[in-house]
Order: sequence, then structure tokens, then C-alpha cells
Amino acid sequence: MICDYPKHGISLAFLLFVLFVVSASYAAEPEQQSDPITIGQTFTIRSEVLGEDRKYSVYLPASYKATRYAPRSYPVLYLLDGGPLFHSATGVVQYMSSNINGNTQIPELIVIAVSNTNRQRDLTPSHTLLDADGKEQVRFVTSGGGDRFLRFFREELIPEVESKYRTARHRTLVGNSLGGLLALHAMIHSPDLFQAYIANDPSLWWDDALLVRQAKKVFSADWQHVQSVFISSARSDDERIRNRIAELDELFSADTGAQTRFKYQHFDAEDHGSLYLPGLYHGLKSVFLGYNISFDDVYFGDTGLLLTSHFERLSARLGIALLPPEFLVDNWGRYALHGLKNPEKALEFFKTNESNFPESANVFVSLADAYIQMHETLLAIENLERALEADPNHIRREWTRKSLARLREAVISVE
Repeated sequence: MICDYPKHGISLAFLLFVLFVVSASYAAEPEQQSDPITIGQTFTIRSEVLGEDRKYSVYLPASYKATRYAPRSYPVLYLLDGGPLFHSATGVVQYMSSNINGNTQIPELIVIAVSNTNRQRDLTPSHTLLDADGKEQVRFVTSGGGDRFLRFFREELIPEVESKYRTARHRTLVGNSLGGLLALHAMIHSPDLFQAYIANDPSLWWDDALLVRQAKKVFSADWQHVQSVFISSARSDDERIRNRIAELDELFSADTGAQTRFKYQHFDAEDHGSLYLPGLYHGLKSVFLGYNISFDDVYFGDTGLLLTSHFERLSARLGIALLPPEFLVDNWGRYALHGLKNPEKALEFFKTNESNFPESANVFVSLADAYIQMHETLLAIENLERALEADPNHIRREWTRKSLARLREAVISVE
């Protein structure tokens, strides 16, 4: 234990008492939670490409507007059939990314859910009146608008989203049934528009398996697009569906030298209607494979090195810069500090955040708390001052100011 001041008996005891009070008040201070729970907002955009108004809903992760942590950018999930599926999708994303029960399988995502106006038109890549059994269907009379719908994404929706929100250049397109068909069509014909695709029970029967035939022509060693593709299927008695899935599985899994990562997963316990939730969950795990990192591994190892190397490898695979989330590393550090009573290890977590988020006031508040526990009074004062310099209106400003006053007063008393 290091003390920055002379050992003056009662005065030193007073200083240690102040350190204890300051640290205890930080650990006990509750988060400010006065806002109502809001899942998202719905907006309307006028589409000149489609010649109509289109609605889309937006989910922002909890940390997006949090004043405690430094602002950052987020990958985006674009959800087809967004009207009925928005709430379910945001729940899956929130559970997988928020460290609930220690579950951090994916990064926090912005979710953009696009509502339908004419599903058969927008989600089909070609015009046909024939269903899976070769029978004409009147509802398919407007089919074949898929490419125009993707133009709406490219020219109107994505630019609007990226102008309004802090987005990272990693977009995942999620579709089910006909939506899964369009997602795979986008992968083949607009490969620069999205970086990952989740297609749950895609309607590969469409137009006499047109997509499967097209995929065989374009997917080869010449395919240079770095992407991630996840396809799921439910139980089915239709041998034709199983065969088409098997063809894609064989095609994408072949050792052609292409850089696209492909995973296929069959869910025999699910049907076409129930596949969506498990398909989305496992699809996101596949897209962001390797994101999760164990607290125990980090705690018992070289914390900074492990976190940095882990996210550098992941960033290289995904093609975007991903840092260890400030909120996650901070929570782990505070658990090491207040739960496991290990301030030295907590300091490793907090210093990692300091390196990655040097403008965050929260980083310096956490560092100060660790130094208080270690009786490093001068360093505690220094970091409290840095927190106020970084953001005088930080959410912990009252604790910071009161703690700073107490520590300064204690220093004067000791001297």
C-alpha cells in the first residue's frame, strides 16, 4: 500500500476514513432512470424510387444516448417485414448485446425495420405468377420489384439513416421466407450494399429456383466480396425445398477460395412460422462469430493485451474497427473493484478504457475510484479533475465534485 502523505497518526486515519466514504458513495450511487422504457420510433420517408411514402422503425441501443459513456458508432441491422417483427428483433438484439446474465454474443446494433406496403412486389427479384407447385396465383401479379426495392435502400433509406445516426460501415440484412430470398438476391447482385445476410427459410422455389441457378453462375473463386451469410431452414416434407437448400449448402461450402463465410443450420423442431426467432439468434451469432469473450479469461490473464488482440482479430474479419465496449469493460472493472475487492486488477480494465476512450469522463471517474481504494490519493484527485475537464456536465458530476472536495480537504488536514 502506498500513501502520498506523511504518517501523522490521527490525521492519516482521517484521510483513510475520507477515502472509504468517497469510495462507498460511488459504489452505492444509483443510475439515473427517470425516462420511460421506449423500444423505438417510427418515421416516414418519401421514396421517389418507389413512388410512395415508406415507414421504417428505428431501435437504438441503450448506450447510444447514454451520457455516461463516450459516443461511438454502431453496426446496423436492416430488417425486412419490419412491421410485425420489429419488437421481437429488438428484443433478441438487446439480449445478445447488453451483457444480460453475462451474455454478450454480438456488438450493440442499430435496428432499422422496414414496413411493407406490397410484399409480393418488393421482396421478389423476378416476375412470375407461379407458386411452388407451379400454379398461377393472382397475388403475384405485381411481383418482380426486388431490384427497385434495393435501389430504395441504396439511394434513399441507407443515406437517410447514415445521416441521422452514428453508424459503422457494417450492415446486416435479415429476411424471412420471401425476405430471405431477397436477402440472398442482394448478396449476389448488390454485394457492396450489405456485409452480412441472414436468410431464414428463404423461398428458394421462387421462379423455378432462379436464385439457385444464378448463384451457381456467380459464386466462384473470382468472388472477392468479404461477406457473411447464414441460411436456416425449418422442417419440411417437401423434398424440392430440401434439395434446393442442399444445393446452396454445397455451393457455398465448396473450397473455391472465395472469401465469403457461409453457415447453414437446420431446425427440425421448428416450422416455417416459428423459425424466425431461433434463426435470427443463431444468424447473429454466426455473423459476429468470435465477438464474445469470457470475463474469467480476461480477469486471470493480461487484461489489456487480451482485450486488444481479441477485438483486433474480430475487426479484421468484419472489416470495421471494433473496440472493446466501454460499458462492458467498465462494468467488469467495477465488479473486480467492488465485487472481488481487487483494485489492482480493476485498474487494468479501467486503463484499457482510458487507452480506447481518452475523451470519456467516465473513464477518469472509474480510475479515480480504483485509486481511492488503493489509497493513491494524488492520483485519485488527478483523475477526478480530468473527469470534470473532459465533461463538466457528466452524469457523475455531483459525486465527482463532492469527492474532489473531500479529498482536497483531507489533504489539507494531513498537511
